Amino acid sequence: MKHNPIKLLLSLMLTCSALFAVEPGSAEEKAKGKKWIPTPIEGKPNALIIGDSISIGYTLQVRELLESKVNVYHPILAGTDQPWNCGHTSSINGGLERMLKGPKWDVIHFNTGLHDLKRINRKKGARSDDPSGHFT
Repeated sequence: MKHNPIKLLLSLMLTCSALFAVEPGSAEEKAKGKKWIPTPIEGKPNALIIGDSISIGYTLQVRELLESKVNVYHPILAGTDQPWNCGHTSSINGGLERMLKGPKWDVIHFNTGLHDLKRINRKKGARSDDPSGHFT
């Protein structure tokens, strides 16, 4: 029976997001010294995982699980070989053009997690518990 690599990738990413989740802020530390720039296999689909520290925590495992079927990427910090913690949706929107540079993407997976739920008072530069929407 032939398996669809794209469906397999999506299923594994959903599973891995739960299995390999890490505490916020600790994934970047664990990422140091690991190979974040993949060696693509010609003719295989290309998948891009865009997200926060949680996605950094599972990207390498997804790449390893799919190494002969899909080329798996995560955005890299400019001028480094380390993963980019893309944070919340607004951060992703601001850097999306740079994140999308590279090969033709067959799958793009977004995971901003809980970052989109926090409120920031921009004047104070601090978190806000004001649910009225007057926190910007």
